[in-house]
Order: sequence, then structure tokens, then C-alpha cells
Amino acid sequence: METKKRAIWSPVQNTDSDAKTRLLQRIKAWKTEEYRARLRWLGYFCVLFLLLPCFTILREPLGEENGIGSAIGLHVLQVLICGVLLGLELLAGQNRRMAQRELIQQLEAISDQKLLPALISSLDATHPKLNHLLIQTLKRFLADTSQELSGLVSADWEQLCSHLSLFLSEGEFEMVHLILQRLPTPASPRVVSALADFLASDELWPLDILWEETKESLDRLLTFFDFRFGLPLSEVVEQWIQQLPFPYLDDGFFATTYSLQADAVIEPRHMGLAYLALGKLLPQLSTEMFRQLSKYHRATLYWNLLGSPVASNETSLHLARLGPQYAHAVLDKIAQAGDLDALAYLNRFVHHGMLQEWVPKEIRQKAMQTLLELEEQAKREEAERLLLRASVPPPFPKEELLRPILKEDRSQREKHLLLRGVPIACANENESQHS
Repeated sequence: METKKRAIWSPVQNTDSDAKTRLLQRIKAWKTEEYRARLRWLGYFCVLFLLLPCFTILREPLGEENGIGSAIGLHVLQVLICGVLLGLELLAGQNRRMAQRELIQQLEAISDQKLLPALISSLDATHPKLNHLLIQTLKRFLADTSQELSGLVSADWEQLCSHLSLFLSEGEFEMVHLILQRLPTPASPRVVSALADFLASDELWPLDILWEETKESLDRLLTFFDFRFGLPLSEVVEQWIQQLPFPYLDDGFFATTYSLQADAVIEPRHMGLAYLALGKLLPQLSTEMFRQLSKYHRATLYWNLLGSPVASNETSLHLARLGPQYAHAVLDKIAQAGDLDALAYLNRFVHHGMLQEWVPKEIRQKAMQTLLELEEQAKREEAERLLLRASVPPPFPKEELLRPILKEDRSQREKHLLLRGVPIACANENESQHS
């Protein structure tokens, strides 16, 4: 039975494998022919630029003695060379068109979903015509709602989402719409990350309808997405904080550069997903657990309210276009914990953020209220320190003499016996032994 099964299934498997191999070979041949065409045209120009001075040099020694015949001969030679180059280009163009025709026919005849991953992996912005053909073939499958697209795995959807900005730049709005409609749930972290960054991109921001559709698709994916990955809340919050742009602190001054840290569980691919995760996880974190976060992690949270006011506004754009959940969560935790370390960051957020168009009015009001509360708390603590300073006696010096030396016969006494660090009983015992 096993032998029969192998005999039955092996032709099908070989057919699928052969079709995929032929498809990849023809796509590769298309790209290779385009690359060779560029090299040929470069070679043609080089040959022509080299021949022109050569013919000029040959024409000068001939002079007028050889007459018109020599000049005609040189012109005929030039025409022959150009004809040879043109013939080579026509022959190469015929081969290129034949390879393109075979690929177009195969793409039109594709009906097997198992070939879709090969099409997705072959998308390349450097070959616009080929890219257009592949996109049209993919659109044909995505538009057919009767098919479940079971041939696409998570890695294929990740590649499609990573090309969303490319589709948008080429005017393929229908392709973007179809991908957003057919995204499976639950989605992988890379798919959600790519969609979050696409939502915050400059290319999508002016397109209101498509932006709203992307926002709805992202919200749909987030309902099935677990930001905790089965980890404890405090641990996963620290790992998400490590994916944010972080300041390089130097004596309390704010840095204008940022970087991304690598982590074993959460990949540092996109910071948009980190903002969404912290906006959802921080409200679940207790005030005591928030205070237990390191000073560096809390500084990273505060710094990302606005980002660098000098170098880039990428952080601000992410916060504006992904929603105000992150800012609300951080401001709530600052108010609950009463963390005075956030004063400098809130000052910068209020003074610089109010000049930014993206800062919503409710966030500005909340930031101002939190800043006023922290300033009042700082004044109260400073007043308490000033009041307690007079009631606490000043510390004694470590090396203070117990009594002055009055008699000359005690001048031989060792100095360390007169210091406060030596017990009096021990000093009296040494004195009795000396007498």
C-alpha cells in the first residue's frame, strides 16, 4: 500500500515542484535579461564614445590626397559597426521578449495556491514591469473570496505586509485593500508590527479612507494578539520598554539620538508595536511594580512622550498616528507614583509638545495637570527638608579630642588614645598601666 501511495502521489508532487521550478527560473531569466540589457546599452555607449575619436584620428593623416573615397570608407565602417551593434540588440531583445512572453503565459495560467509564496518572494521594486505582473496575479487570488488562501503561511503574510509601502508608492491601492481584508487572525508579531509601522508611515497618512481601513484592520488583529507572550507582567513590560528609542543620559541632559536594543523574546524590528503594547500593559501594572522599574526604564518611558525635539520627530509621528493610549498610560503612572524624576521630561513635553500639531488637547491638559501636581509635591518635600534640617544636630568630626592635654608629663601619651574612636575604658586602662 505504501508503494502504491508513493506511486499515486509522487507525480502530483513532481508536477507542483516542476511548476514552481519553471516559474522561478523564468522570473530569474526576466531579471537577468533586464540586467544584461542595461549592461549592453552601457557597452554600446562606451564603444561609440571610443570610436568617434578613433575615426577623427584616422581622418587627419588621410588629408585631401586620398580624396572622397577614404572619407566614404570611414563613414561606411561607422555604419557597419552601428549596424552590428543594432543587430545584436535586436537579437537580444527578441530573446528577452520570448522569455517575458513565456512568463506572462504561465502567470495567466496559474491556478494553484502553492505557487503564491514563490510570487511573493519574487517581488522586487527594481523591476517595475515584472513587479506589476506579479501584483496583478496576486490580486487575482486575493480578490477571489471563495478561496481561503491556505497555501500562504505566516512568513508569506509577513512579506506581503512588508511590501505595503511599496504597493502604495506604485499606486496599487486595490492591492493594499485586498491584503488588509484577507489578513488572517491571529496574526504573528511581525505582521502586527509591519501593519503598525505602515499605519504611522508618511505615505499612508494623507490617504484618509485607506488610513481608516488600516486602523480597523490593526484593531481587529490586536483583539487576538497577546502582548504578554505568557511572561510575567513586570518582565514583559521591561522587555517592551527595551524596544523603544531610548535616551543616552549624560548628567541629566537629554540626548538627541536613539537606538534599538536586541532581545531574545521580542524582536527589535518595529517600535510601533512597542507603543501599542505599553499603552495596553502599563494600566495593568500596579503602582508599586511601576516604582520597582529601574530609573533607566522609567526615563525611557518619559523620554518617549515626545522624543528628541532636535534630531527627529519620528517618535512623535508614531504616537500621533497610533493613538494616544501610550501617552495616557505613562501620564497616569507618573501621577499615581508621584515620580519626581519625570519633572524634567514633563517640562520638555509641555513646552515643546504644545507647539506640535499632533498633540491632542486632552493629552496637553493631562500633562499640564500632572506637571503642576509634581511641582507642588516637589515644593512640599523641599519645605520638609528645610524644616527638618535645623532640628537635626550636625555630625561630629571623626577625629575629635576627648579632653585637652594639660600636664607636661602626659606629653608622651600616644595621640590615638586621645581620639574619639578609642573607647574611654580602654584609654583609662592604658593610663593606669603607664602610671
